[in-house]
Amino acid sequence: MRPIRDWSIKRKLSLIVILSCSLAALLAFLMFIIYEKEVIKKEMASGLLIQAEIMCSLCEAPLEFNVPKDACDILEKLGKDKRIIAARLYIREDREIFALYDRALTEGESINSPIQDFKPEIVEDLKELVKTPVYNIPPLDHEDHDYRFSRDYIQVSKLFDYSDGSSIHKGKMEIICDLTELNRRLINIIFITILVLIVSLTLAYLLAMRLMRMITEPVLLLSRTAEGISNQGNYSIRAQSQGNDEIGQLIHVFNDMLDQIQERDTALIKAREELEDRVERRTAELHEANEELVQANEKLMELDRMKSVFVSQASHDLRTPLTTIKLNLDNLMRGVGGGLTDKQQHVLDRAQGAVNRLTNLINDVLDLNRIESGRMILEKTETPFDTLVKNVVKENQSAADQKKITLQKVIQDDSYKIKVDAGKMERIVGELIGNAIKYTPENGRVIINLTRNDNHRLVLSITDTGIGMSAQDRLRIWERFYRTAESQKCAIGSGLGLSIVKELVEMHEGSLAVESELGKGSTFTLNLPIQPK
Repeated sequence: MRPIRDWSIKRKLSLIVILSCSLAALLAFLMFIIYEKEVIKKEMASGLLIQAEIMCSLCEAPLEFNVPKDACDILEKLGKDKRIIAARLYIREDREIFALYDRALTEGESINSPIQDFKPEIVEDLKELVKTPVYNIPPLDHEDHDYRFSRDYIQVSKLFDYSDGSSIHKGKMEIICDLTELNRRLINIIFITILVLIVSLTLAYLLAMRLMRMITEPVLLLSRTAEGISNQGNYSIRAQSQGNDEIGQLIHVFNDMLDQIQERDTALIKAREELEDRVERRTAELHEANEELVQANEKLMELDRMKSVFVSQASHDLRTPLTTIKLNLDNLMRGVGGGLTDKQQHVLDRAQGAVNRLTNLINDVLDLNRIESGRMILEKTETPFDTLVKNVVKENQSAADQKKITLQKVIQDDSYKIKVDAGKMERIVGELIGNAIKYTPENGRVIINLTRNDNHRLVLSITDTGIGMSAQDRLRIWERFYRTAESQKCAIGSGLGLSIVKELVEMHEGSLAVESELGKGSTFTLNLPIQPK
């Protein structure tokens, strides 16, 4: 069975009408039954109280002359009313029964008199009287009420005054009646109520079904119109309004929406045709441009290959004569060709410096070419990094001494073995320390600090008191051939060192950062994993 939320509007409205009418009718009929029951109970109590008052008047004479038998005969007349099941006449303030009537014991000889007036053979029957349920019903307390309803009977009592010839006494008449009439009348009322309820609900349902068509038919018409538009894609279809109520207003809004959609659909179709035409033209242009780019890219790749070959070949061709020149300069400086004057020594020193710079430049160009072409290979070995740093510091000590620069090592006593390419790493550390010495004025200080952080990485920081650099220069120092204006004033260089160092560091899965302030020195921080992937 489908859930209620999936029912049609017609079924939902029917359910609402039936439930509302049923609830209202049930509440009304329930209140009516309760009211009728109370009315019937009050009528019964009123009638029995009247009978009790009549019996009190009739029993005054037997009470005055103390004739219980006459009082019992008077009470026996109540037996003509089949509803009455018992009656009691009390004297001496409700403590003694003077006469009584019990419908269950009226067969045969009358026993409606005190026990001492009966024949001996009847006494046994009277003993059975005290065993009957009616006899055991307690007297009614007038402090509460003058009548009482229980599950099976109603009990009424009436107080009266009587005289025995010498004084006035209090007496009480009680009548006990079954609830047959009450139950019969209630059953009739319930039956009539159910019948009226069924007829009312049937009429309400039929009327609701007829009225609901006024709501559901326009909604169904609107739904069929929307379905037709969806299936056919024809926005010229319109729904027909059948009134100016809320549904009629909804249909008007729906038709207005269709007008707007139709206008936009027409505009979209036109725009799509124009766009398709433009896309076709643009695609053809892009295809031609792509062909040109492919050809240009092929040419660039060929030029790049030729450039790499040229750089490699030219570098190798330059290194051979440079090696010869360097060897001859070394021989001359050692005095192989004879003694040298101071002026000759000075010229040879300058020539040797130029050869060294040219050799370093060629080596940088070759390394850069290998990195770009992917031919740079790392030969990693287990290396004590602290020893490597100490060796590089020793190699740069003479350059620092010439400028009276203090080299301060801060290396904690610990194991710093790491798997790296020792040669490449010596070049990285040497470039960083060499630059610190190169761009630090005389009597300055360079601090080399090696530590291990909590993330299992080695951290080498090199801090100098040199010229520093601006924020803009810090962003560009990793570019090839870039040199700051201040550095160009202090020393000669190619601008390739830091770019090559950064490439080599990244090949080792590390990072290189710089902090600097113009005129206040710089700090380069090398971060390397102890256990690279």
